Amino acid sequence: GRKRGRGDEDREERKARLRRNMEARWDELRAQGKTLRRDVMHNTARRAFDRAPTDSTCRRCGITKDGHAALGRGPLEKHHVLPISEGGHPFDPANLFTLCFFCHQEWHDWWEGQHAWAEYLSAE
Repeated sequence: GRKRGRGDEDREERKARLRRNMEARWDELRAQGKTLRRDVMHNTARRAFDRAPTDSTCRRCGITKDGHAALGRGPLEKHHVLPISEGGHPFDPANLFTLCFFCHQEWHDWWEGQHAWAEYLSAE
């Protein structure tokens, strides 16, 4: 095996420091009364979310689940219309939207800050 050197220790310490910083931030948000997705999604709600049905097509572009799988992207994805952190229900079908990988990424990369579902769905 490979010997552990100083660089490995530095990397491990950086990872540990980042983890401590993240946990401190999460604790701070919890103290403010925020609900973190990570807290909700790691328990029974996660199982209910996983069991919640998805539509057979992307709500935005219309690609089918078979077409999506053929592109190597696996199953269509579920997206929370109202984020859990803003009070959205974690697994209520009324708060879940079925999107393909590409439309889901586009939402988070471009549209999310605008909370503009109607404009997003009708955009070309």
